[in-house]
Amino acid sequence: MARQARRESTATVEEGGSNQAADDPVITQYNQLKRDLATAQSKYTENHPDVIDLKKKVAKLEPRVKEVLEKQTAAREARLRALREQRGSGPEVDPAVAVLDPALERQLTQYTDHIMMPSSRQNV
Repeated sequence: MARQARRESTATVEEGGSNQAADDPVITQYNQLKRDLATAQSKYTENHPDVIDLKKKVAKLEPRVKEVLEKQTAAREARLRALREQRGSGPEVDPAVAVLDPALERQLTQYTDHIMMPSSRQNV
């Protein structure tokens, strides 16, 4: 049970994030600290100075990581909205806007398919 809790607490940002998140130096530093903490926790008790120090460093960096991820999410959402607007107004898409994270592109395709399906059923 304790090992499972440690594994869950040491999950890195890049596991659930995009490549863009992993490329950010703050995210990279955070992920390295989390890996170091997991290693230290596997060797030492929770009261060991290395474990305590790494936990403090991780906690100190978490607000910056959250800020970076929020900014990146907002930027992706803005690109997605712009792409949706362009797709709705015509077939041509600005290449600068068309570069989406593959996961967002799949979501957009699913969304578009879902929206188009009811209208195509009505025409049948």
